[in-house]
Amino acid sequence: MAKSKPTGKPAQHSTDRPPMVKCGALWLKTARSGDKFMSGVIEVNGEKVNLLVFKNGYKEESKHPDYVIYESPEHNRETPKGYQASDDDIPF
Repeated sequence: MAKSKPTGKPAQHSTDRPPMVKCGALWLKTARSGDKFMSGVIEVNGEKVNLLVFKNGYKEESKHPDYVIYESPEHNRETPKGYQASDDDIPF
């Protein structure tokens, strides 16, 4: 039996919830420093927004976020001081 390829579309499990709508995508990358981060684009109100996502290197309590998202110009891809990630830390 052949495996089906993922479609990128969420499975519809319940009719009680509105369908999810794809608004963007992220790619896992490695900075020159060796730190891992994600970059991508989302669309908000018809405008494309460039994003960078880093592990929160300042997390000390459970109420602090695990990851921090920055809006970024397309050409700026450096890791901010204090933010880091590794393959094991990114859950997707």
